[in-house]
Amino acid sequence: MPKVNKNILIFTAGLLWSSIGIFLIYRASTWFCLLNVVELALSIIGGIFLGIAISFFKFSKLAQENINRINLYDKKVCFWAFQKWQTYFLIIFMISLGIFMRKTSFVPKYLLTPTYIGIGFALFLASFKYHTFLYKNRTKDCFLKVKKINLILFTAIIWFWAGFILWYRAYTWLHLVTDTQFSISVIIAIIIAVIKVYFIFRKLTLNNIQRISNFEQECISIFKFHLIKDQILIVVMILSGYLLRNLSFVPKYVLMPIYMGIGFAMFYSSLLYILHITNYFKQKKI
Repeated sequence: MPKVNKNILIFTAGLLWSSIGIFLIYRASTWFCLLNVVELALSIIGGIFLGIAISFFKFSKLAQENINRINLYDKKVCFWAFQKWQTYFLIIFMISLGIFMRKTSFVPKYLLTPTYIGIGFALFLASFKYHTFLYKNRTKDCFLKVKKINLILFTAIIWFWAGFILWYRAYTWLHLVTDTQFSISVIIAIIIAVIKVYFIFRKLTLNNIQRISNFEQECISIFKFHLIKDQILIVVMILSGYLLRNLSFVPKYVLMPIYMGIGFAMFYSSLLYILHITNYFKQKKI
């Protein structure tokens, strides 16, 4: 199992809490169009107050307990220890419960919306426990630095997560397209994926692996998982995707193959990172 600095665990936990919080709030925002003005106002106001209460009385305390637990470890610890192992079962349960509540007709959206906003806002607020701890305890020499192989692992996780988000977004449009449109979308998605992999993603991934491996220092800042220009491109792509999704004149049967194709290409890139890591540890055993 990859071992990293304790600060990386705290950074990962904070990033995860913030990301999930933002995702839940975004999920709630997709139901705004289903509510009338009064329900929308009550959902937003109620969700904010619910989030503040949950954060203050529960989530912030959990975050502080997790920070204290991580600080009891030695300097290097398994990457997956950013949460207690029991917490993973709770996460699976909460995800399953969330899917059930969204799919069932028994829970109206005017009840789900403030619940999602509340939990999402609470997670987002509590995540600043991790962020502020890192900021207060930062040092110039070791702040958020990891070994080169762990930086490659971090990059693989980022690419896999991005691919999953794109596939999930395409999945949410499934009910908006006909069977014929879906079949065509799958074929086009495969073509897009092959083109993206062959002409862009494969070369980009291999070059990035080589770039990270060529660093002279063994420990590298986690923010160097990609070149600055690549990180800017990622932000531009995210904003472009958001814009396309919200343009009414761009039909979902057009967006679906694009999202599926790029998502598949990102899965492929994450696999290249994982294969490099696997070969690295095989060579170390020889």
